[in-house]
Amino acid sequence: MSAQAQHKLRKLLQYHPSSAGGMMSPDYVWVIRGATVAEALEAVRTDDKSPHQLLNTVFITEQDGRFIGSVATADLLRTAGTRRVDELELVTCKVHAGADLSDVTLTMADYNLIALAVTDSAGNLLGAVSADDVIEAIVPEDWRARVEASTGV
Repeated sequence: MSAQAQHKLRKLLQYHPSSAGGMMSPDYVWVIRGATVAEALEAVRTDDKSPHQLLNTVFITEQDGRFIGSVATADLLRTAGTRRVDELELVTCKVHAGADLSDVTLTMADYNLIALAVTDSAGNLLGAVSADDVIEAIVPEDWRARVEASTGV
């Protein structure tokens, strides 16, 4: 395992597995405030680390990493490439890394989100939780092991 991968894993292991920090991916697509829509789409296009579930959302931060908001990739595709991302209607929902599974689930359900920003106490973006991560956490293991699931019936 590379030193960078070890560092990411150590950071994730400091969180309880059922907390936002424990469920989040540290790999996500982000741009800095002031970036254009074209630059945000290029970030999605060239990203090779983020899970594909998180490619549907682009997170916007300040230069220092403080979370500002997020925007759906579909919304970016429908917007002129010269517009700045911080001019768009951004989703500002976020959870603290210590938030429990119910807080994450309810926030995502209340705001109909497929990805949710995870921040530290200073508001810096640490990672993102996808709807897939939440579904995996709330569906009991024995449900996934049933015969019908494996046969597609």
